[in-house]
Amino acid sequence: MFKAIQSLIFAEKDNKRAKCFQAIQEFFVDLNDDFFSQCKYNYFFMSEIQSKPPLYIDVALPVPIRRTFIYRLPAEFQSALMPGLRVLVPFGTRRLIGYIVAYHDRIEDICDVSIDSIKDTIKVLDNEPLVNEEILKLTKWAADYYLTSWGELLKASLPAGLNSKVERIIVVNDQSIEEIRQFLEKKPNENPETKVLRILLEEKKIYLEQLYSEFNQRKINKLIAEFQKNGWIEILTNVPRSFAKARTKKFVRLTKLYDESVKLTAAQQRIISTLLNFGELSYADLMEQTGVSASVIKTLEKKGFLEIVAREILRDPFGRERFESIQDISLTQAQACAFNEIKKALESEAYRTLLLHGVTGSGKTAVYIAAIREALKLNRTSLVLVPEIALTPRLSEYLLATFGPEVAILHSYLTARERFDEWQRIRAGKAKIVIGTRSAIFAPLERLGLIIVDEEHDSSYRQQDLPPYNARDLAIVRGKIANAIVILGSATPSLESFHNAKAGKYNYLHLPERVQNRSLADVEVIDMRKVFEQEGKVVISQRLISAIKENAARREQSIILINRRGFSQFVLCLRCGEAIRCKNCDITLTYHKRNNSLNCHYCNFQIPKPSACPLCRSEKLNFIGEGTEKVEELLRRYFSDLRIERLDRDAVQKRETLERILRDFADGKIDMLVGTQMVSKGHDFPKVTLVGVISVDNILALPDFRASEKAFQLLTQVAGRAGRGERKGSVIIQTFHPEHYSIKFASEQNYEKFYQKESEFRKKLLYPPFSALACVLIQHRDYKHAFKTALDFKQCLDEANKQKHVKVMDISLAPIARLKGKYRLQILVKSKSRRDLHQVMELAIARAQELR
Repeated sequence: MFKAIQSLIFAEKDNKRAKCFQAIQEFFVDLNDDFFSQCKYNYFFMSEIQSKPPLYIDVALPVPIRRTFIYRLPAEFQSALMPGLRVLVPFGTRRLIGYIVAYHDRIEDICDVSIDSIKDTIKVLDNEPLVNEEILKLTKWAADYYLTSWGELLKASLPAGLNSKVERIIVVNDQSIEEIRQFLEKKPNENPETKVLRILLEEKKIYLEQLYSEFNQRKINKLIAEFQKNGWIEILTNVPRSFAKARTKKFVRLTKLYDESVKLTAAQQRIISTLLNFGELSYADLMEQTGVSASVIKTLEKKGFLEIVAREILRDPFGRERFESIQDISLTQAQACAFNEIKKALESEAYRTLLLHGVTGSGKTAVYIAAIREALKLNRTSLVLVPEIALTPRLSEYLLATFGPEVAILHSYLTARERFDEWQRIRAGKAKIVIGTRSAIFAPLERLGLIIVDEEHDSSYRQQDLPPYNARDLAIVRGKIANAIVILGSATPSLESFHNAKAGKYNYLHLPERVQNRSLADVEVIDMRKVFEQEGKVVISQRLISAIKENAARREQSIILINRRGFSQFVLCLRCGEAIRCKNCDITLTYHKRNNSLNCHYCNFQIPKPSACPLCRSEKLNFIGEGTEKVEELLRRYFSDLRIERLDRDAVQKRETLERILRDFADGKIDMLVGTQMVSKGHDFPKVTLVGVISVDNILALPDFRASEKAFQLLTQVAGRAGRGERKGSVIIQTFHPEHYSIKFASEQNYEKFYQKESEFRKKLLYPPFSALACVLIQHRDYKHAFKTALDFKQCLDEANKQKHVKVMDISLAPIARLKGKYRLQILVKSKSRRDLHQVMELAIARAQELR
């Protein structure tokens, strides 16, 4: 009976539905009235369902189109209709999983489309919404603001395991096999049509994706349509169950049927005695405790003495590591002042954003924990965003130690199944605190009262791939939606955030000093132009080498920053003067000595280290520049007695490796850590008293108006890793630009002066925060096509900007002019008014779509 009901709900064809109705009616024929009145399935009667008129639903689909699509929802799917449910719908020749965002009784209320042209929903995939109202509002705002697809944002808001791909299976009709064979006999020459037919005859059924991988997709779609028209094939749709499903474990317990008078073997008696003592045990634990085999347990189950139940359990994303509970943190005067402002804001239960600006080592984490504890007292949940959890373990460890099982964690190092479990726990209300990276902004928390964005300046919060978004900005929007407090914390706030605080949009909270009256590290700037004159073309100056020796003699730790991966930056031919470049990208290949190869860090193209120039065949190759591998090798040569480890993306491709290196460094098993900006993140290593910066000049050379800000932030952050314990720290910065204001003010650790100087430049050239800026990126494998598209869109922008409210820049090459085989052009659009900029962009996009 229940299978018939399930088949009714998911049946795709009318004749199948009719059979299901018949089965349901036959089930009820002989039932008395009393049973009938109590049956919870009585609303499935055919007459009641057929009397309901169809509804119409707005569906957001994960396609790069900025609109929703209307579908008819048949009566049998209407019993639990709510926004946020997933549905399977037809879309052109495909079938896609979309998200219900609204529903309507009458089609006339929403559009003037003919009812006959509206397609039916195929299936409703969920019993309850996966996306709550708050996340629907947040993703809708983001879709409008970033001019992107609402459906793609909704898809991004869910764990990857829930985003099953619709499978389409082509099945050959048995009755058509002979007809297809006769057709092929008349076509002796091989072509795509005959090849596909031969594959179908051989396989009988095949996934459409398999054909796409072997043939042109457009051609395949055309052929499949013809085969369907001939009646040769059928196309079946399958939505696979999520691979990230709940994990279950078998448990064993006694039943009421157990009779002490029954004779049992010794092994069986051990099982009974153990269960009488423990009540219930997992299958594995019971076998371990009693030393019996699974067959003994199954025998007792068959006798009815035992019951085996499968129970859902959660995977542990923290492994076996556990953290000791910590006592209440006593706040300094500055921390207490900041917390009191946060407490007042929380008690008001009204949205507010606060910028917590504290120097490195000022104890922002203590303020966060006090704020979370206060939110819990008010029965409100908390969301903590960090750039990367694995690189900032201290905050997550503090939260776990303080709040235990109430903490859920969401980040990229979790497996899909672990992430799914954590998401389920959050959704069920079992976790009241979530800590995670940028995608955690979509965590399904209810009664959200506090959002913390730690290191709010970090570029990791920006999602560059589609759909684009900035998690820091979405945190502020979600705070408004939920009437929550948003704390933006940083030692080096972004210019936009600091500007908003100065303008009064954000409350400003300041922690000007380190905890326990510890002083900031002394900073020394080394002019590498003079070093080259006196010492030759060295990578590491004698001054830095001496400082490392002195530090090692005191048995103190050092961190060395070089913000480039690999061994050499590029390989140059000394005969023809050409650098060896990536075949897919407009960028030079980086030499990695570890695997003796040249690598592209953008598309992962790789070639073995060449013995000759690929253009002129000269063997005179020069390896130029230095990266983490080279600096590590040099330091090992200089300090063979020190324990040195490298921390970059190449060295820590696995979570376990990263955790081991950070743990060993914290435990003093490593003397020196060499790495990219990964070493500058919010680490707290009290034994580190020296930080050496090999160079940040490459950042200053970037074609990016934020280059100076990025250099200042990186230097200030990495300098903050020194002297966080009892001993004072020191920092040595090597540079060819000692006079540059970002390096000068970073060495003074003076944010206010840097803000004033950088603001002069931004205001003069109309860059954020003194303007709104949009970057239109056009990319295509054919340069002429890309340039023609850019010209057409530039014209659309000019037409939309007749009132001259915005400044439309000329078409230019993107900083990386070719990436992953596609040519890239860009158009920058600036305006003092964000509203004017948005309006012009909307009009231009609409006009461009009309012309397509």
